[in-house]
Amino acid sequence: MTAELPAPILAGNSMFSVGNGQLKAVGYAISAAAKRLGGSLFNRMAEVKRGDAGATPPAREDWNRVADSAEFIDYFRDFRFEWLDVPALARASMPAPSSPII
Repeated sequence: MTAELPAPILAGNSMFSVGNGQLKAVGYAISAAAKRLGGSLFNRMAEVKRGDAGATPPAREDWNRVADSAEFIDYFRDFRFEWLDVPALARASMPAPSSPII
């Protein structure tokens, strides 16, 4: 999902990957034009491992589907750093595109 931010994260051309074996958030800027205007168009991804060890994995479609931020934001409530607030980034996300992700 993408988010329009009023200012770049760090230098504006940085990528982040934060988390552990159960939770991970990844993000990176995707628009040089937004950076030139002082903002940032930012792409981000969140991964939450669920289920029991040895359980049947979810269907392939679940790995690449666009999710509503409300489904996972609470898992990342403590992912706040001096330079990044993951819950705020999730709340800033734009609506999902109308075309399906395959």
